[in-house]
Amino acid sequence: MKKILGYIQGNLKKETIETSDKDVKIINSLSNPPLVQIKKEDIFVRRCRLASDTIDCSYGKFRTDDLSKLLEFVQGVSMLIGHKKDTVGIARFFNGSIEQVEDVYNPFIKSKEKITYIVPKFYWMKKHSKAEDLCVNIDGGIYNQVSLSWWYHKATCGICGRDMRECEHIPGREYGDNIAFYYYDKIGEVLEGSIVYKGGQPYTGFYLNNELADGMEESRKIFNSSYVNNEKKSRVFKEDIINYLKHLKGKAYVAGDLENKGYSDDKIDIVIETADKNDIIDLMPLPFKDKMNFLTKNIDDIDRLNKKNINSEKTAESGKIVEGVKNICKENYLKKDFIKFTGMYIIEPLYQGILVRVEKNDRIVKVFDPLKNDISEKIPQIVKDFNNFNEKTIIIDGVLLAYFGRTRLPHKEVCEVIYGNKKSKDLRLKLKVFDFLKYGDLDSTDTSLINRNEILSEVIDNTKNVQIIKSQLADRPTEIISHIEKYSTKDGAIIKDASSKYSETNKWFKYKKRFEINSEIIDIKISDNVIAYECGIICENELKVIASVCSEKIKPEKGNIVRLEVERVELTGNEMKLVSPKILGIRHDKNKPDDLNIVKKISETNRDTDDQSDTMYEFMAYEYENENEQFFELLVQNNSKTGFMKFNRKGEFLKKLFSAGEKSDSGGKDCCMSLAIKKDSYGCIPSNCKILDYGYVFNLKDSKHLKKFSLYGKYGIIKGNFIAKEILHNGRNLFLFWKADF
Repeated sequence: MKKILGYIQGNLKKETIETSDKDVKIINSLSNPPLVQIKKEDIFVRRCRLASDTIDCSYGKFRTDDLSKLLEFVQGVSMLIGHKKDTVGIARFFNGSIEQVEDVYNPFIKSKEKITYIVPKFYWMKKHSKAEDLCVNIDGGIYNQVSLSWWYHKATCGICGRDMRECEHIPGREYGDNIAFYYYDKIGEVLEGSIVYKGGQPYTGFYLNNELADGMEESRKIFNSSYVNNEKKSRVFKEDIINYLKHLKGKAYVAGDLENKGYSDDKIDIVIETADKNDIIDLMPLPFKDKMNFLTKNIDDIDRLNKKNINSEKTAESGKIVEGVKNICKENYLKKDFIKFTGMYIIEPLYQGILVRVEKNDRIVKVFDPLKNDISEKIPQIVKDFNNFNEKTIIIDGVLLAYFGRTRLPHKEVCEVIYGNKKSKDLRLKLKVFDFLKYGDLDSTDTSLINRNEILSEVIDNTKNVQIIKSQLADRPTEIISHIEKYSTKDGAIIKDASSKYSETNKWFKYKKRFEINSEIIDIKISDNVIAYECGIICENELKVIASVCSEKIKPEKGNIVRLEVERVELTGNEMKLVSPKILGIRHDKNKPDDLNIVKKISETNRDTDDQSDTMYEFMAYEYENENEQFFELLVQNNSKTGFMKFNRKGEFLKKLFSAGEKSDSGGKDCCMSLAIKKDSYGCIPSNCKILDYGYVFNLKDSKHLKKFSLYGKYGIIKGNFIAKEILHNGRNLFLFWKADF
């Protein structure tokens, strides 16, 4: 068990999964032992990485010397689900070991380190009615992280050694070359360990009941240490990357050092031909995702890549100030677009205001719009608030909004105050702060967004005119979509990669409820007292008229950029038709229109049917044999009593059914009468099943006789839109399935 712990995902080799005589002896000797002496055949046993000596998400850590005491405290403690302490345990910890892993990347401190884990065993009874379900979900990777609950007396600062509740250091903030953290000192007791969807410590997880020392030595090491010009590198091997991509649909292949040498000490270069980039990212384990370098199939680019010296590229100077106001460019119109997102994201409301940058140097405060116009004189109260802040040096990013009382006004009202002659006497302008570059001596250039947000809440005091924007952290697609619905304004929400650096706004995304195009007024035509505005976008580096729009209330001038709302776009080649275009306002803060890509994305979006529900559930599909007959089942994990259940049929029909373009023998439509929903209870997952796919159910819509929903499988075996109809079969309520486009 050397290097690869924490880097690989999936099941390890099953050298030994049986319960040993030693296991049984220790369990029967626990404090508060079983009332009836257990035998090997009575229990399931697994192991888990439960806690470690690395810095966790709260910037606390256990001392390495305390891990043996922590493992002792775990003995006989109950395992729960989700830290729900008002419930009884599902399993019990016993025995275990302390195991060390080198070169593990810690996402909370953004660096690699040697981590030591406590790895206790735990057992549960086979005769319990849900015992098989728990076994299958752990071994199949559905349950894949754990978390510890304990109490302690003192939080000792890792920098100054004082109690962190009394010293000046703030957890997670950088002080010179050191990051502030605290030790969990004087541990009192371990309360429980839980199966969770996301652990507070990196790379917690499960093992089979094997000792692993021999197995790990025999396993292929995905990461290997190497040195390039005396700098330690993490080596990635070609065969390991290919193994992860074995379920990929479409064509893609490795290039660069992976192809030429069989390994890479730098980026993972992937050339995309017909495969989907997001599908590749989905299939990669966490440490590989940030190393991906995608290329199109261009021979010249590949040749240059193959000749590239990995030490010849110079990085940007640390601390360099990024010029200009931030602009978020990636737009999405469907909530389901975020199903493929992996990692942690921060969700914020999308406000249609003016993006601004506030710069304070000593006592001079300047506010600039995206075109670098100084608008400070228009917002004296906001300038005054920044003058009252203690720090002499501040660079802040925010969005300027207008309010009448407590009512937030549309974008055009803000523009009329800032760029027009409208008086702001009856209006209140407010700045919503969402990021910062500098605050005093603190430069956030290389700080992750999640840490910048924490610092913002500590250094900026909300006033009547300056307030930090509200946000919510999510680390799985179901949470992202739920928070999008919760935090969306009438315009939408912003979804930001929590690990993104200050300049990485390419990792920020918009979810927009309205189809909008920033268009330039190319010409103004008057006929029979009707004014028509010729609106254009950039198409092949030239302005092209896309619509002629009448507007009585808003009267832009030639060359103005306007917000154009449309019901939909019909695009054939480069010929386009905008349905029900409407000018919402003038964009004085922009000087360029959108390009054809925005129009294409709108034309490809069918919001009427694809985005009605923000509710998502998780499913798992599996196959098994029973009495020499093959079964396929689809299980939906939600909070109701409804589960997807089997309906007999032999053969490999599932893969055929869910493969793209496969047709049935009934009228040319994709359909299936072999999977069904059993309404009265969940099915019990057999222990000998093979998991085929897992993912998300969304867009669930009920009508009197039909259910409509979509499935998104991680491996793509089950993917698409479906209709289910209720039937009565052999005295049971079931649903028949049809695959359809809707």
